[in-house]
Amino acid sequence: MRALALVSLSALAGCNVTTTTPHLGIASFKVNVTCAGTTATDCPAVPAGTFDCPTSPPPNLGTPLVSVDRDQLFYMAQVQAMDANGVAFPDYQGTANVYIQFEGSVTPTRGALIPPLATLPFKNGRACLSLPLPPAFNETTIWVEDPTSFVVQKGVRLPNSSFAVGASETIYRPAPLVSDVQFTSDPVEQTSALNNKHVIIANGAGGAPMIVTYVSTNYFTVTDLGAPGVDHPWGSIELYTYSQPFGIQVGSIVSHLNGSVQNFLGLPELNFPVWTLENNVPGSIAQPNPHRILHSDIPNILGAMAPYKSGPVSLVSDATDTWVVCALRGSNLASYQKYGEWLVAGPTSDCSSFNETLDVVTTASIPNFDPIANSGKKICRLDGILTVVVPAPHVNLWTVTPRNQTDLGAVVNLSDPCP
Repeated sequence: MRALALVSLSALAGCNVTTTTPHLGIASFKVNVTCAGTTATDCPAVPAGTFDCPTSPPPNLGTPLVSVDRDQLFYMAQVQAMDANGVAFPDYQGTANVYIQFEGSVTPTRGALIPPLATLPFKNGRACLSLPLPPAFNETTIWVEDPTSFVVQKGVRLPNSSFAVGASETIYRPAPLVSDVQFTSDPVEQTSALNNKHVIIANGAGGAPMIVTYVSTNYFTVTDLGAPGVDHPWGSIELYTYSQPFGIQVGSIVSHLNGSVQNFLGLPELNFPVWTLENNVPGSIAQPNPHRILHSDIPNILGAMAPYKSGPVSLVSDATDTWVVCALRGSNLASYQKYGEWLVAGPTSDCSSFNETLDVVTTASIPNFDPIANSGKKICRLDGILTVVVPAPHVNLWTVTPRNQTDLGAVVNLSDPCP
């Protein structure tokens, strides 16, 4: 009786079951890399109106153990709109946004006034993407997403989008170098191309060592001795540790710098860094030559100054330039009394323009030097680490921090020759 009743109830319930077919729209994008090369000829830009990529040999995307060449920067990908069942969705006729995804975030960073890397029109649910890759490192994917649209309901602006996204196969790109973090084409804020990314810098360019050039109470600086060019432009970086760096000193050799890239008022830093100490014997490898800074370099931000941030530099008084200790008045005097900063400039400067002066900080390294007593005198040579503060757009306050007493040469009367 009980079993029969259960069967009857089950049958009755079954009579009320209705089956509906869900409405399927775009749910994702399928992104397949079809071409990878080192020149635009290898993967040429597709003409407008091309929605199906031309046939190409299978691309080399690298492996976890063997990355692709650093110069492999040109890619082509076939993109297909897909529905929720994983079936091609030919009704999508929109325009998707394209980004590059690596180290946990997309490039460019999403923002109201920041355009995507590219926009990609679709026809019958298909599109062919061709693009040169911006700086991207380690495991990288090409990221495609349906842009978010909005509707207004009862006076409230609400998102209205499919939120469809898709990513390509992984492209195993090389690890970044110090120069990849340091390089900038931004003359206003001097922001690193890898700002807000987490990076691991395994070693110097071409396997060269990275040497510690300065150690402070809460940061240290290193220079990649393999960075190409005279005095290693873009080859130095600051690692901000927030406390006394442990176990290293000037001359130490380090590798596997690991940290978050942050632009601090114009200065790229690795924050909360981790590093590997390879050699802690000072003098086993020679320090890099300091890069000479000229008066004419100061306003030349990207061409002459930014490439040497966080690296050793030198000011020299000779037939080319003369550097004089500025008189400290007003806010400059207050800054010296509070922070130990003073100014140097050319002998004809009134020291009022940041395009003519350099700050010098000697509180910790040369505490006995008195810039007030030496006002108007000539500094024959001054070495130190170059940094910058950008308190407002297009305002660049460059600072040289001597590391010890030997970084300051003779200071003589302006009319006297340097020894």
